[in-house]
Amino acid sequence: MNMNLASFWLEMEKLSSQFLPLYFSLSFFCKEAIFRVVAAILHIGNIDFAKGKEIDSSVPKDDKAKFHLKTTAELLMYECHCIVTPHTHMISKCL
Repeated sequence: MNMNLASFWLEMEKLSSQFLPLYFSLSFFCKEAIFRVVAAILHIGNIDFAKGKEIDSSVPKDDKAKFHLKTTAELLMYECHCIVTPHTHMISKCL
């Protein structure tokens, strides 16, 4: 976990104790799942896309966008970065 995510986790712990009284009754795994989803949503907001080769496709704009995309996938425990072809809606390859 990098420093930003670690500090976010600590801040979430502190705030949740004030606003969610039942938060402390949740298991560690539930707390971690909540953290992962919130952190992933925040990373999704930082992903910029550029136009892809196909008319209705897009690609991550730069290395920063790729980093946030990769971090989002890791937080959501998504192991295979597959793409879907727009014409067949089938998974065509894993990256």
